[in-house]
Amino acid sequence: MQAVVEKERLTREQYRSVLDRCRWMPYKLMSHEQVMAGMPCPGCGRPWVGQQNDLDTDEERWQALHGECHAARNGYTNAPVHCLRCCGVPPPSPAQLEAVRRILQGAADRREREEQIARAASPEVRRQQEEQAAMKRSKRIEKLEAELVRLRGEEAEARRGECIVEQPYSVGGLRSSGLT
Repeated sequence: MQAVVEKERLTREQYRSVLDRCRWMPYKLMSHEQVMAGMPCPGCGRPWVGQQNDLDTDEERWQALHGECHAARNGYTNAPVHCLRCCGVPPPSPAQLEAVRRILQGAADRREREEQIARAASPEVRRQQEEQAAMKRSKRIEKLEAELVRLRGEEAEARRGECIVEQPYSVGGLRSSGLT
């Protein structure tokens, strides 16, 4: 049991020493133009662009230099590789920055549309929309009621007119005309 605890303690100390070593390294951000011009990486002193050498392809040499970092490698295609912990990541190109800007702008536009929809669907707006719909319905009902009154008036007029019209009739064989 003591051996397991000691091994764990040693592993943690090694990990802390790796972190401390990586933290004091001159990690600086470079611009894309500096990288493309061949300026050496502040972390390892190797350029980000150019041809690969033995260090990039030889696993044993890589592990000897960066085995304690426990980090991945990265770099441009067919260019020198760099340790993620020691060197960081290469800066994005202007085209990549523009693509990210378009994606973020699209997301911001979509969020704005969603917020507008949410504002339109707020309780106050819904109440106003319902009031407007109720006003339209009441105006329509008033028009329909006025039309109904007019039609009933015309019908009553027509009935009164039918009553005034003389129609011939006969009573006991006598023909007469009169009002009905």
